[in-house]
Amino acid sequence: MSHVGGLPANGLNTICSNLISQNNTDGAGWNQLVIQNNGSNLRALSPSNGIVFNSSLFQNYWTDYINSVWAQYVSTPLVVDTQASWGTVQGLTSNDRTQLTFSGVGSFNKPAAADIFGANSGAFAAQATNTAELLNIGARLDAAFNRSTLLIDSSQPDGEQVSTYYQNSVTNHYARIVHAANVDGRGYCFPYDDVTPNGGTDQSGFVSDPTPSNFLVTVGGGNAYAKRDTIAAPRMMRRAVSWEEDVKVQPAADLDLEKGMHPKLLNEMSFSEPSQKSKLPPALDRIFGKYVRVGF
Repeated sequence: MSHVGGLPANGLNTICSNLISQNNTDGAGWNQLVIQNNGSNLRALSPSNGIVFNSSLFQNYWTDYINSVWAQYVSTPLVVDTQASWGTVQGLTSNDRTQLTFSGVGSFNKPAAADIFGANSGAFAAQATNTAELLNIGARLDAAFNRSTLLIDSSQPDGEQVSTYYQNSVTNHYARIVHAANVDGRGYCFPYDDVTPNGGTDQSGFVSDPTPSNFLVTVGGGNAYAKRDTIAAPRMMRRAVSWEEDVKVQPAADLDLEKGMHPKLLNEMSFSEPSQKSKLPPALDRIFGKYVRVGF
């Protein structure tokens, strides 16, 4: 049985409290992600959704970190394992320090906060040429930005350790806080949270079953518990798509980020296939139907 623990009953309050505490530390605006009604916590927004409500939120948050990353790879290459047919590629910062260029593939401009948190705009949007390979590289760059490991690991995502994630003062503190609040530490906190080194520890909580017979969602956190598989999950995995409305789930069994064919990537390359119809009970289908696809 595949299982993701989720949040305990007090999970939302823990997340909201820690977002406010983090804002008290750095003043970056994390408290604006907390939505309340009469003093009660209703929701903790992702940074991407926070920026939708306030376009200036986190506007300059990543600037110094990005400049440091670009400076670090002027003469020392950033090595990215695409974990796909393209193999390992190397990138260097351009002489004018405006782009990170992967020879023969393409370049990335310096990303904005919305690009890093959302992973589908600006620097990480699809480009006219080498789209599939660039998006694959971009997925790994984006994960490293959110986890703030680009200054401590020049080989991505190889060798990445969960213990080193979110250790820089400039990081995706929302992701750090939500992971810590989940009973098993797993859950999608940004679109490429399933980028994992070969043999590494999954953070996304992705589950897959080619022949599902049951799908159980428990709401409220009262029954939340951690359960780790005793056998390492296979590398062939598909991730749940992010929260952006424009992402469509592709049902084919071979759509795999590690093979460069992730549903999100295909959508950004203007591919489309009819999605499988939900087979949930009507009451659940009205709420979760457009997000959940079963029977593939």
